[in-house]
This record gives sequence, structure tokens and C-alpha cells, in this order.
Amino acid sequence: MPDTSMSARERKTKERIRVLEIDHIECETCRTSIVERKIPPCHSPSLPGLAIWKPLPADHQSARGHFVYGFPLRMDKLERVSARMGDTRSLRFDLVQQAVLVSTRLEAMTQWKHALYFEYGKPDAQSEEEGMAEYNDFYKMRVVPLLAMGCTASKKLYHRRPTPEQMEVFEDYLGEARWFETPETKGKYPRRSFKGVIPACSYAL
Repeated sequence: MPDTSMSARERKTKERIRVLEIDHIECETCRTSIVERKIPPCHSPSLPGLAIWKPLPADHQSARGHFVYGFPLRMDKLERVSARMGDTRSLRFDLVQQAVLVSTRLEAMTQWKHALYFEYGKPDAQSEEEGMAEYNDFYKMRVVPLLAMGCTASKKLYHRRPTPEQMEVFEDYLGEARWFETPETKGKYPRRSFKGVIPACSYAL
């Protein structure tokens, strides 16, 4: 129950202090939303020192699946990234193998303590327009290949983020990241899969 013994001024001061405690978030609208226990409408902020992402979709709580934040992929896109990195072995790999190769290189370049995780998301209008969606026999629906960084399945996965500097490198090579709903329902989503991927910085390349 709210503390009715506090005056309006005291409550306002207390709320303001709570806003200041998260002043690493530059957007005041987002800070106020967090204090009021609402979903920030402008961004998807995280802990101090970590990248700020796009806002979560408005329906993320009522949606059947969780949402992952990642980069949509297509083979020609991965081949261009590999060529830019000086790797010409792409002709021997399929899309998944090529994605793993690219992600390993990027993890080593940035020294991110986590690993980019290959998975699939439900297509949005942009990915359909860009020809990144494909029918998948396992899911029995059209999906988009992704290199994901974090997920709404838990607070830990939500805050599984690179620094702003590392994020800048990822986006320089892979383009703009955004949220995608998982084809699995929330109850069937394999959140443990994120833990099974070893980041490149933990072993010698």
C-alpha cells in the first residue's frame, strides 16, 4: 500500500530522487517511465555502461512469443561482411555456418563478453520487403534468420548487451538491429540456448 503519511511534496521529491538514480539514461521520458513502472516508449534502456536499444513493441507482453534483439540476415549480406573482413571462404558455407563465422570475427574484434546467438524470428514488414524471410519446415512458417544479442525471456537476457562502442561496431558491419518475436511460444522458448554459446573472447582464434 502507498505511504499515505507522506506529503505530496515528499512523494514528489522521492520520485525525483529515484529518477536521478538512473540518470545514466539520457532520455527523461524513459527515466520517468521506469520510475512509474511503465514500459519506456522511446528506447529500451539497460544498466549503466550498456547499449540502449529500440523500444520494445507495444504488444510484447501479450504476444505469444518472447522478443529477441538482433540483426536480420541474408546470405549475400553475410558474404559482403565476410569480404570486408578479408575472408573469402564463404562459398564453402551455408547461411548458418557463414553467420557463425561472421559472429565469431565480430566478437573477437569487439571483445564482447557474450556471444552473438543464431536463431530465427517472425518476419516483420521490413524483413519481408528486403527478402530476408524464408519458409522453415521445422517451424512451419516464414521466419527470419538472426544474430541475436538479448531477449525478453528474463531480466538477465534483457540486459545481455554490448557497450555502446561494441554496439557501434556490430551495427557498422551488420546494419541496424531491432526486436523480433520468437516463433516459439513463451512457454516453449529455449532460453538456455543463450548460455550454451561460447563467446570468441574466451578462446584463442
